Amino acid sequence: MTLDDLKIFIAACDHGSLSAVAREVGCTQPAVSQHIIKLERSLSTTLFDRSPQGVIPTSSGKELRAAAAESLSALESGIRRVRELSGESVKSLSVTTGGTSVRHFLKRTVVSFRSTHPQVTLSFLPANSTKMCLDLLRDGKAHLALVTIDGQEKGIEHRIYAKQDLRLLVPRNHRLSKRKHVDLKTVNQQPLISLSDRTASQNIITQILVRSGVHTSSEITVEDFDTAAVFVELGLGFAIIPAIQAFHFSQTMGVTAIRLIDSESISIGLAARRWDSLSLPALDFVAGFYEELQKMSLIPGVDVFDDPRM
Repeated sequence: MTLDDLKIFIAACDHGSLSAVAREVGCTQPAVSQHIIKLERSLSTTLFDRSPQGVIPTSSGKELRAAAAESLSALESGIRRVRELSGESVKSLSVTTGGTSVRHFLKRTVVSFRSTHPQVTLSFLPANSTKMCLDLLRDGKAHLALVTIDGQEKGIEHRIYAKQDLRLLVPRNHRLSKRKHVDLKTVNQQPLISLSDRTASQNIITQILVRSGVHTSSEITVEDFDTAAVFVELGLGFAIIPAIQAFHFSQTMGVTAIRLIDSESISIGLAARRWDSLSLPALDFVAGFYEELQKMSLIPGVDVFDDPRM
């Protein structure tokens, strides 16, 4: 079993086609097949179900893919760190997060990072769910992820930097807009604009509503809070929005953010495969993010913690 065997195996899992892998790595399909066969023989198991349409990982294949991706990512991080310690400059930094998070959380961090690390290529990989963000980390395609997560995740190290309360977003001309606070029962049986249940934020909001015995009519589902705010402004329903985004919307759109007095908070955190393998530019990006987050603590409903790196 070699690194090339594992790399080709992972590519086959992702592409579902040995011919596609052959084109990608610049070899023949029989050569790709030999790598897979060698792995299967060494493990005494079948890793793929094969058909004329392509290949699909078996349960054993799925387990090996997860372990192999995690191991290769750790190895690449270690090699990158060794080269950095030897004086080789870091050339890139990849961050994954939701499509609108740069606007709400990272734009000033990006400006600061570019001024101090102009030689580093900074790329953002948008993902519309926490799971997608974490998968990009595990596969080594991203170095950092800005995510909403509270529990432990296999193969991931996560640090929570802040908590933010939830707000009820209503049209500015709605009768509720004059209220300073409401309780969750205010949205009972009301049309609520919700995020997809693939998102961690929506799962948290849904659990909060269920625990409070609140039932809503979710007739519109969107991919991000920005789109939800647009539909609220159009009078199509209410939305439950985290405090930072809600504050920004209330400043720039025809909506009002009202404090939910009996709700819970959600986390703001960064995740990496291993913090001790992050490059110096990545650590500088984290430090810049935390510095900007501290400024957001002035927004009502935002609680920034002591730097978890200390």
